Amino acid sequence: SDVCGGGYIHGVIERALAASSDPQRDILRVCAPRQEGICWHGVGHGAMFVTDMNVSRSLALCAKAPSTLLEHRCGEGVFMQRFNAESAGTGGAASALPSLDATAALCRRTTGGQQGNCWFYAPNVWLAAHPDDFAGAMGWCAAQGDSSARQVCAKGVGSRTVKRHPGNLAVGAAVCRAAGALRGPCLAGMEIGR
Repeated sequence: SDVCGGGYIHGVIERALAASSDPQRDILRVCAPRQEGICWHGVGHGAMFVTDMNVSRSLALCAKAPSTLLEHRCGEGVFMQRFNAESAGTGGAASALPSLDATAALCRRTTGGQQGNCWFYAPNVWLAAHPDDFAGAMGWCAAQGDSSARQVCAKGVGSRTVKRHPGNLAVGAAVCRAAGALRGPCLAGMEIGR
């Protein structure tokens, strides 16, 4: 189930990699014999612990994945870990997160397929400082210079509305309805969040 995959598996993998004496080797073993996306997503979280929250080094570990798809899933875990106050490494302090400017700069300099992962999770930084201000997060996304960045960021906002209010899709519907040109990506994000 999603709860098991999202919680239990993440935790087991994070612990296994954090305790590893050779994470370069063990990153390839922890998901064997079944190479599945949810496992590699957990590897991304674990890589952040192994590298002391260093995104570049974590993504280098993700690049060792046996496929591009699994490398992408690993990157999801990296950026989810980096942009969540609950898991930023200091007891849930929003102050452990980068500033909004630093977040946007990180996403702009992230290359390839991982850039989308960065923008998808970037709205979490806004939401850590302004809980449930989805309209504000959408406004931040809309202010990003690149069209692709704006769209993926808006998708991330839509997803967060569902994750934070799973029993009340009207919250996300209202945010997406007011998102103008970003309505489509916002709605797509809501679908991902379900």
